[in-house]
Amino acid sequence: MEYAIVYGAKQFIGFELCKELLNCGCTVVAIEHDNYLESYDAEKWLEIGRNANLLSLPMNELGDEIDSEKVCFIPFIDFLDHPSEDEINNFLLKATELFSLEKISEHIIIYPSRYYYSHSDQARRRFHDILQMHNKNIKKMVEFYVPTLYGPWQPNSYLFQQLIENKQTKKYADDENDAIFAEDAVKTIISETKKSVNGQKILLKNSKENSWRNCIQFLNESVPISNVKNEIDDPDIQIRTVQETYSYQEGLTMQIECYKRSKQ
Repeated sequence: MEYAIVYGAKQFIGFELCKELLNCGCTVVAIEHDNYLESYDAEKWLEIGRNANLLSLPMNELGDEIDSEKVCFIPFIDFLDHPSEDEINNFLLKATELFSLEKISEHIIIYPSRYYYSHSDQARRRFHDILQMHNKNIKKMVEFYVPTLYGPWQPNSYLFQQLIENKQTKKYADDENDAIFAEDAVKTIISETKKSVNGQKILLKNSKENSWRNCIQFLNESVPISNVKNEIDDPDIQIRTVQETYSYQEGLTMQIECYKRSKQ
């Protein structure tokens, strides 16, 4: 993979994708929409710094930039952090444009793992309808399903970050079955993308059991934890285990320190 497009490049997983693709020597076209930008995104982008292999573009200029077949990463999971109807509609509209570009040879979609267990979410159904409409234009599509991803810049739609900010709510985006350090999950996604085939569905799983539970107890031992487990029973999905580079204590400490720096 020499050239990739990342939609939502300044979002949580989109940003990790950009960093890792650049580390691999890949040229990256970063697509963002102003509606999704946060006050700390400029600081976040400084982690990448000046890089000749990084090109930031608005969506309406993407078609002119693509002169050969490219891979496009669409971290759908990031856009669920913007739950308003207008923002979801905007994401779906832009996704439609991506599926209409003939020079995009591969679409890599990253879903939260809860979408594997349940297809009842309205945004998921609408996104699926768009995929069906553009099915004949899509040459290759691979779906990744990821559990709770954590680490620096995790948004506060996740319970980990809510606990770090002391702003716990009853609503959060976590998959209570599992958790993986975001950087390691993204490395696995990119590695698997290189050898993937059209129509493949891949579920990422931490190589260690009880990762989500351990993370929660590290942050706050008093948080009640459900014992409900979702069982995987689907021959069409392939499971890839992820070996984390850091312990969960180290990963969460990085997340805590990142939050402290962002508030200075």
